[in-house]
Amino acid sequence: MDYPTTPALADRYTHLLKPQWDQIHNPQSTTGLFDGMEEGAAKYSSPTSGIAKKLRFVIGKDKYADNDSYYSIYNNKEIEVKLEIADTSLKFDLTKIKWKLAGKEIPSKDKMPNVLSFKINATNLPKRTNNLLVLDSLGKKLIRLKIRAYYAPIVRFEEGSGFNGEYFFDKGYEFTALSSPTYYDTIHVGKNKETYFAPVLGLNKGQSATIKVIINGFTDNVLNDKDFKIVFKPELTGKITINGLDSLVLDATGLDKLNDIDIKALNYINRDVLAPMSIGIYIASTREKVGLLKYYCAEKVTKTIKLIYTKFKDESNFPSYITPTGLSQFLNNNSLNQFFLNIIVDSVHFTSKRYKVATMNGWSNTQIIDSLNYEKFGVINGATPAGYSIKDDYFYITNLVRPGSIPGTYLGGFHNVKRPGGVQVRYITTPYNESAEELTAHELGHWLGLPHTFEKNAQVPVIVEPTQGRTKDNFMDYNVKRKKWFKIQLLNYIRN
Repeated sequence: MDYPTTPALADRYTHLLKPQWDQIHNPQSTTGLFDGMEEGAAKYSSPTSGIAKKLRFVIGKDKYADNDSYYSIYNNKEIEVKLEIADTSLKFDLTKIKWKLAGKEIPSKDKMPNVLSFKINATNLPKRTNNLLVLDSLGKKLIRLKIRAYYAPIVRFEEGSGFNGEYFFDKGYEFTALSSPTYYDTIHVGKNKETYFAPVLGLNKGQSATIKVIINGFTDNVLNDKDFKIVFKPELTGKITINGLDSLVLDATGLDKLNDIDIKALNYINRDVLAPMSIGIYIASTREKVGLLKYYCAEKVTKTIKLIYTKFKDESNFPSYITPTGLSQFLNNNSLNQFFLNIIVDSVHFTSKRYKVATMNGWSNTQIIDSLNYEKFGVINGATPAGYSIKDDYFYITNLVRPGSIPGTYLGGFHNVKRPGGVQVRYITTPYNESAEELTAHELGHWLGLPHTFEKNAQVPVIVEPTQGRTKDNFMDYNVKRKKWFKIQLLNYIRN
């Protein structure tokens, strides 16, 4: 190191500090000197005269000393910063100062040299930490305030852990065919105003659901902002509670610890019509929307299903793989409850004069229904038996075996679309561990007018996903573990 030691050299270089000399003459020795320092820190050092300790910034009612931090969300609102003398022993002319923000010199407020106003936006504050400097008339740094700005965090939702169809929850916009404001409500969020699709929640009156909350873009700047508040607020009062409250208001610490919310249905949104309300999530200070959940709650409509346990001439026993009690519990707790339906399950036994082997090998699905209808009810040519309708279905439970369209697969059943009449065939378990009740719920979806997810019809005029099994859990798909419906199915099934 060639740092001067003789008096002559020392006099000559008194304007250089030792680290500066080292950086010029022996740069390797200064490696890491400024590591870990935030933006602007290497350019700033508090004045050795101590003047910085005798000045302070004032924003609203809050006071800030040299090198303090001010936190704010990007809100494009005007902020006023005032410089004042904190120690009356300091004799200093505040009219002779200059302001510098994020590396740019900016003018003070008219006729008030010690007051600066600017908007909290990305143009004025382009970095996560931005230095606000006050300079004297010679350009010497007097005091600094670190302005730490941030974009609002985004709130998203998922169904709760262990979800098994107990309530309606849908994010069908994740499929290209449904990724449109035509099918889901949207807002625009974040730095780039990305399109945010609102998931859909449905609860029956008196029901509660715990759903996951996922926070995107939560930073230390948010956590340190003492003024940060976020609000979860229903559009209508008296319809739900959120964590036991009419609306939920959290500070940054509360949001940081939030993993889920509990929503309880207090009353119907509309008794008869499937009409939603919004649960909005917004920043309290700016009303900026950072999340959205659409919510349904309607009075249940009652429908009846009669299981006709069918034994063919060459069989000894009636089918027993599904029971009225088991099916009723599943439909009312894990599937059609999501459609705000109350399903009454009844049953009778019927012995056919036909042979099972001949029936399952030589007949189409439609022929089987027509044949059984003729034997049981005396109707022909696809006519609906008396007493049955879109509110009262009948379903033959059989031990027939029907191969599927893919070799090695089997049908779970088949059903008329938009009218009563279906057949459940012998339940054969699948790699997806579907229950017989899940297969029945699928067939009842056809009764309610719904096509497969890889098909479309007048009720649902869009193919959600052309490849079977891609939905992973929709009741109207094949080769999935069925437990969900899409919003387009909820709003278009035949309810009355």
